[in-house]
Amino acid sequence: MIDSAAFVKKEKDGVAYYAIPFLDDMGLVTTAFSTRHGGVSTGETARMNLGMYRKDTRENVRENYRRLFSAAGLDPHKAVLSRQVHGTDYLLAGPERHGLGLWDDSRVSAADALLCAHPGTALVKHSADCASLFVLDPVHKAIALAHS
Repeated sequence: MIDSAAFVKKEKDGVAYYAIPFLDDMGLVTTAFSTRHGGVSTGETARMNLGMYRKDTRENVRENYRRLFSAAGLDPHKAVLSRQVHGTDYLLAGPERHGLGLWDDSRVSAADALLCAHPGTALVKHSADCASLFVLDPVHKAIALAHS
């Protein structure tokens, strides 16, 4: 059982995020749950806006991802995003999809889950009023993030 101290707040270079050491310590994933602190967005999306389709510039959003990923020790160019909808579609994420949704908009797919078994690929999932599911399979060294 994971206790209430499972989430630990971290901060680097003015960027605050939460990690789950229990999972990170397994050596299979790096967790980073963003906060609003440390970004460059202004106005209604002030600070750490990570939503490409909000009232913000693409360059601001990309800079926010750069900052968050740098703080967490991740490569933003290996990120994979999808266009989340309320559906049942999933996207297999790997090196051929690096940059999808963040640097490369031409192939963004509607998908509510991202599945991956490729080390170094960074899965990105947004949440608001819907639950987020995180699945880690340590045997197959695979992960999944889902919007539900």
